Amino acid sequence: MIHSFRNVYWDLLYHYYQNLHVEQEELFKVERKTNHALDTFIKHYVSSYTEHKDELLRSQREMIDELAVPVIPLSSNVAVLPIIGTVDTYRAKKFRKKLLHRSRS
Repeated sequence: MIHSFRNVYWDLLYHYYQNLHVEQEELFKVERKTNHALDTFIKHYVSSYTEHKDELLRSQREMIDELAVPVIPLSSNVAVLPIIGTVDTYRAKKFRKKLLHRSRS
């Protein structure tokens, strides 16, 4: 999208300045300013997109962690922890953390 915008913009400038008699130095000044502005926009856009994507992944990971360790209380002293799938180190730590937290509540 940004690449296409840059191509259209430079095509516009080419046709605009084609009929004007502009010195080459002036055209290069416009080129530097334009490319700097576009590069700044791209940098901020990519940075914002990356932050948004990372936050989305974090929230999805929290949701998966919450759903991966379901504690079903049967009474005030008894609960069931259904385990489906493999239990790796990461998931075992989540089990321990959630069970300790639930047992204190």
